[in-house]
Amino acid sequence: MRSSLTDNTRPSKPSSTAKKALAYGLATTTYAAWCALEANWTLRRRNQGRANPVQPVAAERHSGRVLLATAVLGDLAAAGLLRHAPSHRLTGDRATTILIALPGVWTGLALRHRAIAALGEHHRATVDVHPDQPLIRTGPYRRLRHPSYAGGLLAVACAAFALDHPPAAAAVIGCTLAGQLYRIHAEETLLTTAFGAAYTDYAATTARLIPGIW
Repeated sequence: MRSSLTDNTRPSKPSSTAKKALAYGLATTTYAAWCALEANWTLRRRNQGRANPVQPVAAERHSGRVLLATAVLGDLAAAGLLRHAPSHRLTGDRATTILIALPGVWTGLALRHRAIAALGEHHRATVDVHPDQPLIRTGPYRRLRHPSYAGGLLAVACAAFALDHPPAAAAVIGCTLAGQLYRIHAEETLLTTAFGAAYTDYAATTARLIPGIW
């Protein structure tokens, strides 16, 4: 009886190996799909710009550099923390943490994809307003003013959680959030100037990133 209980409660090595293979396989596939989606959106924007080169009536470029700088800073800080403080683990089971985090990454990417699809030809990496550009209020923009950023932030936060290292995750999330908040401020300032009362009224009935909260 004692031997039977011991055998039933102790996880077998093959099952642990299978779980790791599943977790890392899904994580690798998710990362590859994420990169492919971002590359596709970038190429589509570039092709649209070449096909229809229209000068924006209002533009802001500094926030893009801030986003890049904060992303690099977060990655470097996380790498340093993982190297010099490897014992600060959340669960100690990286495979389990990855499997818990992946649905959040998928949800964030799905929201970002829906937001970009709703923008259509008006989606751009830069903050600008083109002539005759409408104020989009369809899809996820019915409830959120920045659903693409919300989805991206959720995906990054869950990916950081998958590191199974709270200090490193906090560094990634904190730097990403700082860059996003700066970008949102710059974008809302520009859109308020361009659309006036229409954007002010829209902002009064929607949240920035989290419905019903902010």
